[in-house]
Amino acid sequence: KDIAGLKEVKEEVMEVIDAFKNRDKYEKFGIKMNLNILLSGVPGTGKTMLAKAIATECGASFYYECGANFCNKYVGVGAAKVRELYQKARDNAPSVIVIDEAEILMGKRSSDENSGKEAAQTLNQLLVELDGMNTTDDVITIAITNRADLMDSAVLRPGRFSRKIEVPVLDIEGRRELIKLYAEPKPLNE
Repeated sequence: KDIAGLKEVKEEVMEVIDAFKNRDKYEKFGIKMNLNILLSGVPGTGKTMLAKAIATECGASFYYECGANFCNKYVGVGAAKVRELYQKARDNAPSVIVIDEAEILMGKRSSDENSGKEAAQTLNQLLVELDGMNTTDDVITIAITNRADLMDSAVLRPGRFSRKIEVPVLDIEGRRELIKLYAEPKPLNE
């Protein structure tokens, strides 16, 4: 209810929330879904607020990390941080993990053998977690990026993120809805 002006995005996100909260409804038909979401779009479109709203609607524990927090010059440290984050989320499931500035953590790997070993190892650990081999169905990952074009193709392949949602800049009607939402409780005249 706190999201305005993004009707199509909101509808798509509500489908994920419904699938997360009502798994039994889908599993009785043999449907098991990966509910990870990639939110992309230019800065200032509300991607981070949308991710927080998703966690709130799911009634889940919320873990927020910035992609840069996983960068380290020592090989193995970033991968250990990824394992620790996902273990904490599994221990406190249901959980939503939000990784902002995801292009930093999930960036394209270099073909140069000596560059980026730490980054590649960290990304590989994240890919294992996204594949769900070590996780329960009660953990959703939401990656937020302004630059999906910088992300590694392994991250973008089918199966890692079930939804890739482009969050657009609001049009004039969307801006009116947003202003109405935030102005409603304020003592303003017409």
